[in-house]
Amino acid sequence: MKSLFLAVIAVLCAATAVRAGGVREEANKKLVLDFFRVVFEAQNAEAAKDYLSPGYIQHNPLVATGRDGFLKYFASKWKSPKPVQPALREPPDEVVAQGDLVTLMWKVRRPEPTDKSKTYESFWFDMFRVEGGRLVEHWDNALK
Repeated sequence: MKSLFLAVIAVLCAATAVRAGGVREEANKKLVLDFFRVVFEAQNAEAAKDYLSPGYIQHNPLVATGRDGFLKYFASKWKSPKPVQPALREPPDEVVAQGDLVTLMWKVRRPEPTDKSKTYESFWFDMFRVEGGRLVEHWDNALK
């Protein structure tokens, strides 16, 4: 009887952990999608302070690591913020969260290099690591 009781407790604890993980992953997705809507689509580098940790690690070869590196790079590209929209104008085709990682993927049609009358599908991504409700690390497929 005691082993059955312990087995039931273990199953309930595991189910609770799965639900808690799902809630955390949904919160992480929302954080990343809000970051794209408020910062990128509105071209508001200053708003990034609300999303990025000071020690933000950047793996994009064009942008210096750290929140200040992000702010400096994008403030030089975006001259004046646009109004923040209630929803993303260009939402990703896929949003996947697993633990503290959130990956966004967009399908992009590109001109065929050998025949400009044709296109092909290309896939672009951004992946973030979330810690304590802040974005702490970023990867993408940017090239120099």
